[in-house]
Amino acid sequence: MRILGLVMAFLALAVTFSLTGCDNFETKHKKTVEERLVDAFATMPDEMRQRIDQVVADSDAKAYQQALNELALISHTTRLTAAQKRAVDDLMRQLRYDMEEKELARQQSNGS
Repeated sequence: MRILGLVMAFLALAVTFSLTGCDNFETKHKKTVEERLVDAFATMPDEMRQRIDQVVADSDAKAYQQALNELALISHTTRLTAAQKRAVDDLMRQLRYDMEEKELARQQSNGS
């Protein structure tokens, strides 16, 4: 009987911790690709941070090609850390996807 009580107490604790963990996971802030890019370049000189800010602004304005061009220049003319390279690659991938989505939407609206 005592073992059953211990098992029940353990299960109650497990359920409590799992529910608390789920709540924390759901409320945790998830950074966007752009935010991760800005964070990766936070310690760079002002000129580079301004270039990154312009990339983010271009991305927000849906000027995908301009943002991609600047990211390509940055990645080929600057020695990047692994985190910076990953952030640049991630945003470039996202911008290409967004460009494709925009083009698909345009084609569908023209075809309708």
